[in-house]
Amino acid sequence: MKNELTVVFGSNKNGNQVGVSVATTPTPIVLDIRNINNLSVTYEFTGAPTGSLQPEVSNDQINWYALGSAVAISAATSGRLPFTDVPEQYFQLAYTATSGSGTLFAMVNGKGF
Repeated sequence: MKNELTVVFGSNKNGNQVGVSVATTPTPIVLDIRNINNLSVTYEFTGAPTGSLQPEVSNDQINWYALGSAVAISAATSGRLPFTDVPEQYFQLAYTATSGSGTLFAMVNGKGF
């Protein structure tokens, strides 16, 4: 049986995507990705944000390590980050704001074995 994961960052209780303000650095949501080895992150920034988006993984939720390269954000933009063979237990999508303001909409999908 395959394991699947779908998480929408910034969704409200009705499942509508409302976004997360990136005027300051938001607190990342930690996802338990045990038995999930393939991830796809889609993101969209609106407004005029400046900062960096860094996918991170951990096995203890204390020590976090970069998964791939950080994405520099300097304007409204969107993109997709695919990851395969991710063996760690936890995942988070960390955004570090440096200036500007805007909104982040992101979705993480995962499949496992």
